Amino acid sequence: AFWSDLGTPADYLAAHAGVWRAWRAGRPAGRLLAAEARRRTRRLARGGARPRGWVALGAEVSVDPGAQIENSVLWDGVRVGPGARVRDAILGAGVRVAGCVTGVRVRAAAAGDPRLTDLIRGLGWPLAQTSVSPMAPRGSNRVFQRLYCGRRSAIAITYSLDRPENALYVRNARLLRAAGVSVPRVLLDRPAQQACVLEDVGNRSLLDVVGSAPRGRVLELYRRVLRQVVVFHTRAAAAAARRRLPLCEPFRLPLYRWEHRLFAEQYLRGRLHLPLSRIRAVRAELETLARRLNREPPVLLHRDLQSSNILFRGGRPCLIDFQGMRFGPAVYDLASLLCDPYAGLAADVQSELLRFYAARRGLDAAALERVFWRGAVQRLTQAIGAYARLSALPGMEDYARHIPAGLRMLRRALEHVDNLPALRRIVADGVRLAEQEAPSCTHDPR
Repeated sequence: AFWSDLGTPADYLAAHAGVWRAWRAGRPAGRLLAAEARRRTRRLARGGARPRGWVALGAEVSVDPGAQIENSVLWDGVRVGPGARVRDAILGAGVRVAGCVTGVRVRAAAAGDPRLTDLIRGLGWPLAQTSVSPMAPRGSNRVFQRLYCGRRSAIAITYSLDRPENALYVRNARLLRAAGVSVPRVLLDRPAQQACVLEDVGNRSLLDVVGSAPRGRVLELYRRVLRQVVVFHTRAAAAAARRRLPLCEPFRLPLYRWEHRLFAEQYLRGRLHLPLSRIRAVRAELETLARRLNREPPVLLHRDLQSSNILFRGGRPCLIDFQGMRFGPAVYDLASLLCDPYAGLAADVQSELLRFYAARRGLDAAALERVFWRGAVQRLTQAIGAYARLSALPGMEDYARHIPAGLRMLRRALEHVDNLPALRRIVADGVRLAEQEAPSCTHDPR
């Protein structure tokens, strides 16, 4: 007997790998690997392809010489072009692929999605020659899929109006692009079907590009991003104001309080189970902080300017996920970018980048840095609350691993902001607890 959960693409690949390993070890489950499947793999190698690891092939699969197939399932009739690199992939029946391929790829005609079919026809692409690959979920009740047709690719988005800002993405993209902000081009808009197609700008985020780069390289990459942020905060802001563009609710006290409530309910109460008296003390401190931020001059904010929402193509940053843009203090965006827990920038790098932004806008750098850390406290409490909320949802428990990094960055911000003793004690306790639970993962962004 052999049992394996097939609930996800990763599970499906793991089941195939398990059968392959069982066959190699001579275990009974290896009998599931049919003799014909083994013969197909041998013929693959004789034809000039390069199988690695394990490969599961359907009938009439064609793989051109020089292609490399590793730990993948190719269903009936798949065609793999010369020099392709297929790794950890599931290729549906009749799919044609070239280049580097991972994940799931199926024929668009077999996807059974009328909205997707309409988008492909709207692009003028032949449906029979188009394939589709689902992308990782990004939240906000949106579904992202990458479309392929020959050497062309594009990003299809279908969305619901449960979050009304989803309908603003295309309009916002056109305004930002006209103002000189680097954002994906809109290739097709179908508002009646709640769908659109965007230019494919790749998968490499700011976090991927920075990686373990030396300090000088990190500064240069972030400066490129900040040049775009300055345009967003100035030219795009002027264009939005001139057109009186309806936007999401601006950052005023009600929105700040909503973020405080998220932090209090999801993290302080939901995760730490703190007594109401301590939660009220933190809320009172955050209220004072918000009133100070509320006096800052507004700019047009991206609203979620974390590293995963900045993609790089050809060395140029491209901003995505700006459907929630609104007016608010510049330091909120700056904190989202420079205090992103995913990135963990060093303190001296943050300061240098703040000075760069201030110089580009003609602002006083010291004054900007003072209010920046208040914005960082606001943004990081929101982020930690969001991580706590998401981690409580089925299948999204992994978000909890971002909480310790968020707490450590929040601890740094609190070193620069006075009169928040209740929050400071809770954050210090949270950091200590995280270090006790995972002593090998205690990177401190200092």
